[in-house]
Amino acid sequence: MPSIQVTGILEDPSSGVESDAELRIISKINYGKTTKNADALVVLSSAGEYDFQLVHGKHLFAVKSKGAQAFTNIGTVVVGEGSPSPIDIITLIATSNEEPDPILITQLQLIAAEAAASAAEAAQSELNAANSETAAAQSEANAAQSESNANDSALSASTSETNAANSASSAQTSATNAAQSETNAANSASSASDSALAASTSETNAANSAIAAAQSETNAALSATNSADSAASAESDADRAEAAALVASSGVFDRGPWDASAGNFPAPTLTPEERTDWYRISVAGVMSDGVQPDVEVKVSDNLYWDKQNNVWYKIDNTDAVNSVNGKQGDVIIVADDISDVYSKTEVDTALSSKANSSDVYSKTETYSKSEVDAAIGGLTQDPNLFLKSIGSEPAFLASASSISAAFDIIVAVGGSILSFSSSDSVSLPSLISGTDYAIYATADGLIASDNFTVPSGYTESNSRRIGGFHYQDAFINSRSVWDLKYKPSCSDPRGMARTIGGFWADIYLLNATPDVLGTSAYNATIADGDSTPVIPQAWGGDGTSQYSTFTQYVASEVLSAYGKRLPNYSEFSVLAMGATAGYAAGTDPVTTSFDASARSTIGCEQVSGHMWQWGAENWDRGSGSSGYAWYAADTNGEGQVYVAGSAGAGASLFGGSWTTSGFAGSRCSDWYSEPWNSFGSIGARGVCDHLQLV
Repeated sequence: MPSIQVTGILEDPSSGVESDAELRIISKINYGKTTKNADALVVLSSAGEYDFQLVHGKHLFAVKSKGAQAFTNIGTVVVGEGSPSPIDIITLIATSNEEPDPILITQLQLIAAEAAASAAEAAQSELNAANSETAAAQSEANAAQSESNANDSALSASTSETNAANSASSAQTSATNAAQSETNAANSASSASDSALAASTSETNAANSAIAAAQSETNAALSATNSADSAASAESDADRAEAAALVASSGVFDRGPWDASAGNFPAPTLTPEERTDWYRISVAGVMSDGVQPDVEVKVSDNLYWDKQNNVWYKIDNTDAVNSVNGKQGDVIIVADDISDVYSKTEVDTALSSKANSSDVYSKTETYSKSEVDAAIGGLTQDPNLFLKSIGSEPAFLASASSISAAFDIIVAVGGSILSFSSSDSVSLPSLISGTDYAIYATADGLIASDNFTVPSGYTESNSRRIGGFHYQDAFINSRSVWDLKYKPSCSDPRGMARTIGGFWADIYLLNATPDVLGTSAYNATIADGDSTPVIPQAWGGDGTSQYSTFTQYVASEVLSAYGKRLPNYSEFSVLAMGATAGYAAGTDPVTTSFDASARSTIGCEQVSGHMWQWGAENWDRGSGSSGYAWYAADTNGEGQVYVAGSAGAGASLFGGSWTTSGFAGSRCSDWYSEPWNSFGSIGARGVCDHLQLV
């Protein structure tokens, strides 16, 4: 914007140069078609000098002298085209001859008011600061006084405490003195009484003393007589003692200790009286001189010189048994004191499983090692060693959520023999319903794992699978517990429960992939006429090919691949006992699952009211005499059936399907079907015998 140069020295006509004064310029400036107000402040030098640019427009000048509180209006100018430059303020004001602009005057008044307010605030602040300083000084003085007062109070409190303690002590002393005075008074009274009694006693004693003096005189006379007799007796005893000493000294002469470790006899030293030498052995040894027999002596033995035969004899003081297996004194030997025998208890414990066998005999005394080794046939070296005290029961006892050893167990693991006591707990992982767990013997204890090879963190050399169980619907099935000598006769004991009748049954219905899951698995597709099973590898299966039907023939064939069979009617009635009679699921179950209403006493699931299950029975429906012919039944290409018509052979079905509400149950059966039938409502369940080893 166009401007002029304003420069010069500002002087007041009465006071002279305005040193360090403030020059306020309040402006109204044109910006094209817009007018704006502006406010600028110029601080003069100590010589009153100023030098600044002033743009075109209307400007009001006001000055505040150094030390003044407000600005004073000194004039208004208009700067535009033709305004001289440079020019000083006074000349500019004089040449402009412009009337003050009301807006600029108002602006100056506002500035003046603000300045006055600021000055007042500054003065008040200064006053406040002074007051604060005074208050701070007073506070400091008060604090010092308070500290002094506190010290005085503490001193007074300490003095009061000391005085209180002294007062308490004085009170205690006074109480003690009072008690002592009371005691002294009582003692004085007692002493007075005692003195009176003592006086009476002294009088009595004086009388007694007179009597005693007379008795003493009599006794003195008697003592004189006895003394004369004792002197005569003592003289006689001395004579006898001297005679005995002479006799004794004429026998042996004690020469003191002898060290026999050098192997030499002492040289006999005969005294003029020909007394025999006598030594006490201080160090053991064998003495020899080539003349008399060697003599072995121990510490505390005596050595005696036989002057008649001119040889040394030993008086044996040490030939007694020092100890037996660390025992001393009157020793009673037991089997443990002899290294070559086992105690009967050890043998009975180690061979508990053979205690009733014909090859272990009964003895009331100890067994020798050779007898034991012969009896057990080297079993202790057998890597398959597994011994338990009761063979007719499983080695483990289960509750709903825990399992432990039922009795003592001895088992070989990786070349070591481990033993477990009854009630030793099996360490359990977080159990999952529908899962089988193996029990392993380790040096760390009994461990359960769902890994049937080795438990996590172990190897085959430091762990051995010795049993297992099935965790069902949030509980351990106690009928599923097995061990190496108490288990199903099939090769895989998983997913089975032992019946009260003694055989084992699959907990779950047969599934469609038994090579992968085993014949009894939870949450698996049920094998039936709609979901036929994969052909087992044992029967030439390739892992994917399926049977075309699920007949009684197929069900029996599949189960036999795993060492199992179909149950007969009596077996099914036992394994299914306990299910709710008349209950039916209402819909095709499709997969194996939990159903408390269709669960048997031993824990078999879906035994009734879910699927008909093939039984083992077959029978002839014909008359037995006529109407028979070869029938091309669905035997899976394995030959024809000679029967009385297409319905001439019967096959059993048990349990009832999901549609047989009111009829299903453990003894529900259907005797109308043929073995070649295959339907989506017919499944199967495997059973096998119990295996008990000794």
